Amino acid sequence: MSNRILRTSSAFFIAAFLFLGPEFGVVTRLNAETESASYYVSPSGRPTGDGSLGNPWDLQTALNQPSSLRPGDTIWLRGGTYRGTFISRLTGSGSAPIILRQYPGERATLDGGNSSGDGILTIYGAYAWYWGFEIMSSDSVRVSSQVGSNPIDIGRGGG
Repeated sequence: MSNRILRTSSAFFIAAFLFLGPEFGVVTRLNAETESASYYVSPSGRPTGDGSLGNPWDLQTALNQPSSLRPGDTIWLRGGTYRGTFISRLTGSGSAPIILRQYPGERATLDGGNSSGDGILTIYGAYAWYWGFEIMSSDSVRVSSQVGSNPIDIGRGGG
């Protein structure tokens, strides 16, 4: 019990010390590039959403990097299937990339279906990490009448 009280007291002391202010020589503001926010995307999200958990964006809106999205922020892909092809313009910085990743414990899938050969996820931005989600094509056409390694009658794009 005394260890628990000591740890709690130490944590309280550190927290109190950090919030005392600049008159005690302590920096009270974080570097803007180290501050980060979380935003959310859902298969049922909307372009008019604000990226919050209760009002998520659709995927393309998030990939267009709304003005509220800054270097170092994370976009969480909620579970479900995102149908279509997508273009990402996410641009973070070398020290603070934007992270697009699957929400913990959920499965997020980008399904290009028959994308007519277009890329399922095309990336034009920089300093962005794409992490832990699936990119696939549910197009059921798997046989080509053409010879060669790149038949054009099968419309699946890459990821």
